[in-house]
Amino acid sequence: MVDNMEDTKRFLKKAGIDEVSQDYVSPKRFSDGGQYRFEVPGIQSPKTMKALLEEAGKNDIFIHRVTQTKGIMMLTDEEIKEMVELAKDYGCELFLSVGPRATYDTSATVHTAEGSRIGYRLRGYDNLVYAIEDVKRAVDLGVRGILLYDEGLLYVLNQMRIDGELPDNLHFKMSAHAGHGNPASAKLLESIGLNSFNPVRDLQIPMLASIRNAVDIPLDLHKRVA
Repeated sequence: MVDNMEDTKRFLKKAGIDEVSQDYVSPKRFSDGGQYRFEVPGIQSPKTMKALLEEAGKNDIFIHRVTQTKGIMMLTDEEIKEMVELAKDYGCELFLSVGPRATYDTSATVHTAEGSRIGYRLRGYDNLVYAIEDVKRAVDLGVRGILLYDEGLLYVLNQMRIDGELPDNLHFKMSAHAGHGNPASAKLLESIGLNSFNPVRDLQIPMLASIRNAVDIPLDLHKRVA
């Protein structure tokens, strides 16, 4: 059994997924040499975003990214434009989330204990179309960051970006609600166009280190402040 495990580990290493030691320190950095960024999720309206950025400025705190999580379709065009302008004026990134999701659909399964594994993924062809149109609307209004919950949608949106149907500088982020928590999943998502990755929220530090070591895209980690 030990030999078989070592064979598996050798294969994983060949595939770019390696063990990391307890004292692992990643050499990977942002383009300016920084190790981390601050993001505030759950900012659902321009009014809340404005208040957040104003308070951050008063307290000499710089927020690098603001993320709305209820869905693009929950915002009017005017609200999206205002949030885009707030982000430009302040100098932060703005991410809006895809609206269509299983919990907004007619699914009864998603509300059961077993069905909760569906997360916010899309159900059926029509919802895939609606989700793509949701993203296209945000892009047309100046948004360049999209929060995703569905791997298939990521695949399609990345193909659209490659084909020039979406801007080259459009950034895709995968939510923790998608349920990914290992380096192989992270590499798969990176390979189909993901730009930043939210692993599930309860991973231990060595688990996070193995993901950090396997991919080059940023990891977005939740931290609850009491």
